[in-house]
Amino acid sequence: MKTIKWAVIGVGRFGKIHARVLSTLPGSALVGLSNRNEEKLAEAAREFSVETVSTDFRELLDNPEIDAVSITTHWEDHHKVALAALRSGKTD
Repeated sequence: MKTIKWAVIGVGRFGKIHARVLSTLPGSALVGLSNRNEEKLAEAAREFSVETVSTDFRELLDNPEIDAVSITTHWEDHHKVALAALRSGKTD
């Protein structure tokens, strides 16, 4: 079975729930995180032992090592992130 390499865009409350689930699912690996807030991003990276992080979600979408993303941003930002993710082919 191929392991799907995931990134979570937005590491607030729902993003951490997604990260926790993705990091424990068979066939899934949590490999990337993105958040505009550097403190929250660093905290989540430590909590989930993720090395690939960025305050710019587009860097994760451009990363060929990432297969799919889970978008858990604030509703005001969700539309632009979702459109970019659809264009990249990395949607959940």
